Order: sequence, then structure tokens, then C-alpha cells
Amino acid sequence: MISRDNMSLPEAIERLSDSKKPGTRDLESELNEPSEDWDLNTPFSEARELARVGWIEKGRELWKYISALAPRIDAGVTQGYDVSGDAVDVGRYLSGEPENMLTQRIEPLSAVQVVVNISASAWTDARRMFNRGIALAAIIHALQSSGRGVSLVVAVSASNRLGSNHETLIELQRFGDYINPAQLAFWVAHPAALRRCVFRYNEQQDYKIRNWFGFRAGYGYGMPDEIDTKNLEPGTVYIPHINREAEAASETPEEALKYLVKLFKKAGVPIDIETG
Repeated sequence: MISRDNMSLPEAIERLSDSKKPGTRDLESELNEPSEDWDLNTPFSEARELARVGWIEKGRELWKYISALAPRIDAGVTQGYDVSGDAVDVGRYLSGEPENMLTQRIEPLSAVQVVVNISASAWTDARRMFNRGIALAAIIHALQSSGRGVSLVVAVSASNRLGSNHETLIELQRFGDYINPAQLAFWVAHPAALRRCVFRYNEQQDYKIRNWFGFRAGYGYGMPDEIDTKNLEPGTVYIPHINREAEAASETPEEALKYLVKLFKKAGVPIDIETG
């Protein structure tokens, strides 16, 4: 069994202010005490505002990482030789090679569809979630700066012990749209996007869904899992939930970047980390 909750970004923001709430004892999205390793000390009221306007308070820290990482990403520009170009290769010229001019070649700029699963267990440290998210924000920034269209969906999948899944899918950006960079940073990098906002969406489900998946106090809000990927468009970059491998690869934003680049390349997106 799969139940699915689809929404646009405006709908996601509006639902955080929805007055329809379950019983007080089931409001883990509000009642959990903030802490640095859980949600970067972010209570529900603050998470709701961050979802609306973006993660502005930590903008300097965020853009420090993005500016450090994004220039290191080669988003599809390669070098090659031709009869004309940007600089002469002296060795090829002296050997009589007609194609002796070094030139930059820009790969065809195809659009990129990204689905990132931000599901994580209760034991996943908030800073690891941040590291992976900010590296992803840097990649998306680099792709868009190179002229590529990017669509982005944030996904969460929670399973119960009987093998059923409840999926939350938030369409952050369609092809041709523009998302506030501060909002992008919140939804892909801030642990409160999952542990405050998505928890609230789960609390808004009808009683049968909440009871079936354990969306209530003391039940852990389901186990993190992958979404059903069968209906994703071919070539979609799917980033799995923060499992042990992803967590181990996210000790720093730089390490997370290497991990994510492999996923993009596996999906056929020609990006790489610049070494020079």
C-alpha cells in the first residue's frame, strides 16, 4: 500500500498555518524540544517562517559553502581541439596537426529533473543533513548558472512494519520557474524541513493514515524509506534518503558533494568536480 500527499510549494507553506490539527498529544512537530543535533535549534514557529521566506538568518554561512562549492563544479564545459579556438597548442602546431587550437566546448544544455528524498532516521545528526543539502544546493546553483533548466521535488517516504509507505512530495520548482535561493536552502538543507514541516503534514492526515503509519507521539513517525521510483521520468536524478551510506558520505559539505556528483553522473548529467 502506498498513500501519497502531493503539493506545490505555495500549498506546502499554506498548510503549515492550517488550523486543522489532531489532538495536542500528537503534535510532535511542535512539542519536540529544539536541539542542535535534531533540528539546529529550530522550533516549529521558526521553521514555518523559514519555509515561507527562506533561511535568511544563516545566509552568510550557506552562501559561504555554496560559493566555495559551486565554482568547483564543471556543469558541462569541456576542452577540445579544432582548427580555430581560444589558444594554440604549440606541440600540435609544430607537429603539423591541423587541429592545433584549444577550444572550450559547451555540451548541449538539457533540462535536469531532480527528486531528493530528505527522509532520515531519528538518529541522523542534523549537521550531516545540512552538509548533504548545502552540497545539493551548490550543484543546482551551478546547473542553473550554466543555463540548464532544473525542476526539483523534495520527497519524504515513511514506511511501517507491514511494508506500506506514505509519501510526501513537494514540487519546489518547475522547469522555467525560479525559487528563492534562501527557500531552496531551507527545503533541501535544513533538518526542520523534515522534522518540523513534514511532520506537520503527516499530522494533518486522517485518523486511519496516522494510525496505520504511526504519525503520533511516541511512535517515531514511520521509518525512512525510498519513494516509489517506477513513475519517474527517464533520466531523473533521484537522490536516495539519508541512509548509512549517505550519512557516512556527508561528514563535510565537500565529501557530500563528491557523493552527489556520482549520483548525477550515474543519471547521465555531465557534471564533475573541478580539480584545478
